[in-house]
Amino acid sequence: QPSTEGFNVYAWICVLATLFHATRDTLTRVIGLHVPSLLITLSTAVSVALAAGSITLTQTWVPVTNSSLALLFCASLFLSIAYYFLIVAMRSGEMSLVAPFRYSGLLFALLIGYVVWDEVPNLLAWLGIGLLVVSGLLILRAERLKHPT
Repeated sequence: QPSTEGFNVYAWICVLATLFHATRDTLTRVIGLHVPSLLITLSTAVSVALAAGSITLTQTWVPVTNSSLALLFCASLFLSIAYYFLIVAMRSGEMSLVAPFRYSGLLFALLIGYVVWDEVPNLLAWLGIGLLVVSGLLILRAERLKHPT
C-alpha cells in the first residue's frame, strides 16, 4: 500500500526504471525506421546491464553459483526477446492498440506473486488493478470510436 514505510533506495530504483521504460517507449516511436529495431534492443539491453552493474558496486560480493548463472542467462535471453517484440510493436502498431496488451504483465505479476510467494492482493490492490484495467478498456473504446473499422 502507498506509504513511506519500507520505501528505500530499491523502491527509488523501481521508480527510475519505470520512468526509463516509459521514456524508451516514447522515444522508440520517434526514432526513424532507418534505425534497426535490433539496434534499439541492443542499446536497451546494454543500458540495463550497465545500470544493474553499477548497482552491484554498492553490494557485498557473493560468489555466483552455476544455477544462478543459468537463471541469469535465461532471464537475459527472454528479456532481450521481450524488448525486441515490444520495440517492434511500439514502432509498427498504434499506441492505443499496443498499450492494453502491456497490462498482461499485471496478470503475470499476480500469478507469479501467488505461485512463488503465496501472495494474494488485498481489496485496495484489487481496486487499483480494476481501475487500471477499466481505464485501459475505456481508452481502447475511445480509440475505436475515433477510428471506426
